Amino acid sequence: SVRAVESPGAPAIVAADGQSLEIIRCDRLYTREDEALEIHGVSVRDVDVEQDGGTGSLVLQVSAVHGTVALPTLAATESSASQSGIMLLQGQGTGSTSITVQGDLATVNSVLARIIFQPEEDYFGHK
Repeated sequence: SVRAVESPGAPAIVAADGQSLEIIRCDRLYTREDEALEIHGVSVRDVDVEQDGGTGSLVLQVSAVHGTVALPTLAATESSASQSGIMLLQGQGTGSTSITVQGDLATVNSVLARIIFQPEEDYFGHK
């Protein structure tokens, strides 16, 4: 289940358990046609990983509709991703409709710290 709530502060995604997400601060984000949008301050929490002392790993998927997403931190380490504590399971860090990564909580959050959404060429709308 997914529940969205308004909250002051940076956007964050909080994983309440293995099956649920609570999205904190879900303001709409806008960009001009054909211009990239940088999203900063996204992070995740997972109670299971936290109860495990932060040593467990999690799998996270970031996806886009009507465009692509890029994770610049991941793209910078993509060639040595396995040594940096993150594993790319699907997509490319430089821009894909869907990117799936696996890693420890701190590393996943460092990768999520900056997300770039690039809309489809000439796309205009909100659906």
